[in-house]
Amino acid sequence: EAAERLVRISQDELLMEALALTRPGGVVAVQEADVVTLNCYPPHAAWDRLQGAISAAFRRMGGDTFAGRRMLGMLRHAGLLDVRFRPFIVGFTSEDPMANFMPTTAASMRQAILEAGLMSEAELDEAIATCEGHLADPDTVSTSYLVFQVWGRKPRRAGSPETEVLPDPCPGSFGTAPQSSCNIGTESVLQLLVVIRF
Repeated sequence: EAAERLVRISQDELLMEALALTRPGGVVAVQEADVVTLNCYPPHAAWDRLQGAISAAFRRMGGDTFAGRRMLGMLRHAGLLDVRFRPFIVGFTSEDPMANFMPTTAASMRQAILEAGLMSEAELDEAIATCEGHLADPDTVSTSYLVFQVWGRKPRRAGSPETEVLPDPCPGSFGTAPQSSCNIGTESVLQLLVVIRF
C-alpha cells in the first residue's frame, strides 16, 4: 500500500517539494531505477515472465520503469546547478543474499499482479518456484536494475557567490550499492528518493 502510494505521486511533484524545502545553496539528490539491466544468465522464461508482470503492475500503478535515465534532465530543467550523475549496477550469484530478488519482488506484489490479471495464481506460484530454482544454480548470474544517483545545488540568492564545491552525497559508492554512510537511501525499485541537504 505504501509503495503504491509512492509511485502515484508524480516525480515532478516530489522534486518541486524538495526544491521548496531546500535552502538556497543546498543540495538536492535523487535516486531512481531503470530496469534496462535487470537480467539473468543463462536466460530463463520464468525470470522473463516475472519481470514482465512486475513491470506491468508498476505501470498500472503509475510507475515508470525507466525513470532513472530521465533524472539528470529533470534536475537541470528544474534550475539546479552543477548537476551530476552516477549510475551503478550490482551483480548476484546463487550465494548472494539478493539472489532471489526477482521472485521475492514478484511475491511481494502478488495482489497487484493477480488483480491486474497479469498472471493466474497458479502461474505466479509456478514461475516463482521455477525462477528460484534457476537462481539457485551456481552457474546462474543476475544483474540488478540500473540505479541513477543524480544531485545538484539550488541556486543561492541573488548577490551570493556560487563558488562552493558541490559535495558528493554518496562518497565511495561508485560501482557498488550505497553504503550506510551514504545520504541516499537504498530503497526499493521505482521510488523517487529525495535527499535535502540544509
